Amino acid sequence: MIGSIPIWRLKNSRFYDDRKYKTVEGCELGFNGFVNLTFADNKLKVDYRDVENRKLLEEEWEVDNGILQGKSIQPAELGMTRVADDLGLAIQ
Repeated sequence: MIGSIPIWRLKNSRFYDDRKYKTVEGCELGFNGFVNLTFADNKLKVDYRDVENRKLLEEEWEVDNGILQGKSIQPAELGMTRVADDLGLAIQ
């Protein structure tokens, strides 16, 4: 499938999107997407969206004494494939 990121490239990934977007000339295409980054003081919110602007996943990060720490990861209910149960590993 074209358009998805191979999971083996993302060491701490806990989700990936293997939904089919459409088929063109016999080739299955995956969803593309984008991310919105919101910075506020020492905090970062990462909002992952698909090409149709539907929320896929949201992460929150914070810098404390110069150390980046993951605070939360929340998947949306859009059929994301979950790789592992321990979501905490994704934000370490």
